[in-house]
Amino acid sequence: MDLSLLAHLSDEALRVEAKRRGIATTAKSREAIIALIREHERPRTTKPEPNMPAPRESEPKRSKGRRGVFGVARQLFGRVIKRVLEPERPPPPAAGSPVAREPIPTRTMAELLIDQGQLERAIAILASLGDDGARTRLAEIESRLAKSRLEKAAAAHRRDGVAILSERGVRAVVWRVDEAGLARARALLRAEGQLTLRIVTVEADAALAVSNRSEDRGPIEQSGFELLETGPGARLVVSVGLREADRFVSVAHTAS
Repeated sequence: MDLSLLAHLSDEALRVEAKRRGIATTAKSREAIIALIREHERPRTTKPEPNMPAPRESEPKRSKGRRGVFGVARQLFGRVIKRVLEPERPPPPAAGSPVAREPIPTRTMAELLIDQGQLERAIAILASLGDDGARTRLAEIESRLAKSRLEKAAAAHRRDGVAILSERGVRAVVWRVDEAGLARARALLRAEGQLTLRIVTVEADAALAVSNRSEDRGPIEQSGFELLETGPGARLVVSVGLREADRFVSVAHTAS
């Protein structure tokens, strides 16, 4: 076992490790148990017996070349077997990092924290695991957290007009229009019209071919919030206005 992981074990797990090594201890503190395990695992130096005679020069010596070849072969074979039998572990977390403060940094604990709504702690654990399943789950939780933060930012938005918000690659639009703006749009439209959110997305593909698409969402309220499903490099033009048939008169707009 990597001794650097001792600090992340529970008290019960530390006592199990000590018992497995034949260490009898009545220590109650974590630090004392860790110190005893480290002392037990420290390489011991052996001293020759005082009456042991020194080897004689006349004794035959083994062939260094043959011993070296077979020794290297055994060493390489042992490394291969170790890589096959022992899964690669991520490096231990740095001291002071969020996951270093977690008593049980496992996938199960991360899922329990997600169920409790403690997404920041779950993200720290998933980021430390490093396997494909953890990375996929991490992306899902980061997107969920980003959407939650955008909703809070939209709720705190009090300015008139249209604004595009962004958080960890997720984008949203928040808007607020007043009666004066709606009256001007009705005068230009010469109709009552339906309040509509118009989203124009402009993006380029791998061959640098530019395409754009337009989407209307409505009817909408005079103030609101919508998530935007767009690529990371897409440019946006978002308008709130009145639509009547094929005609559209903008009350407020913005671009990113």
